[in-house]
Amino acid sequence: MTENSHEIRTLNGLIANIFDSIDGFIVAAGDAKDERLGDMFSAHASERGVAVRSLQAEVRRLGGAPEEQGTLLAGLRRNFLELKAVVVRNDLRAILDEVERGEDHLKAMFQRALADDALSVAVKAVIRTGFALVREGRNQMRDLEHTLAIAA
Repeated sequence: MTENSHEIRTLNGLIANIFDSIDGFIVAAGDAKDERLGDMFSAHASERGVAVRSLQAEVRRLGGAPEEQGTLLAGLRRNFLELKAVVVRNDLRAILDEVERGEDHLKAMFQRALADDALSVAVKAVIRTGFALVREGRNQMRDLEHTLAIAA
């Protein structure tokens, strides 16, 4: 174990979960009936790619091997999202509920990492940058869901 092993593990955990988020947005983009929503979901997936690359670069800087895929649990969540979308006939609210649930999980992971006193200032700075993207995407999903609730 290197002296950076805790930081590398923490960053790799975030990376894996961001990959899960990317996959969720890709599924949501494919399920969206509205082209604008599909484009928005695709844009969020691309933004998450920027966050992944930044965190991966930090893992490399620390001497570690960055995560290159998501978690097994998310694979199950993606399958559930796909099934749910089919069952409810592509219901946008159902898709948004699942995306938002995943976003809440990712947001909590970032908050825990930022509260971890064992992480260096440099690592927390990289995490903060990734978290800004996650928080913005999560807030947009929440706002979209509120807009749908008002329109109903």
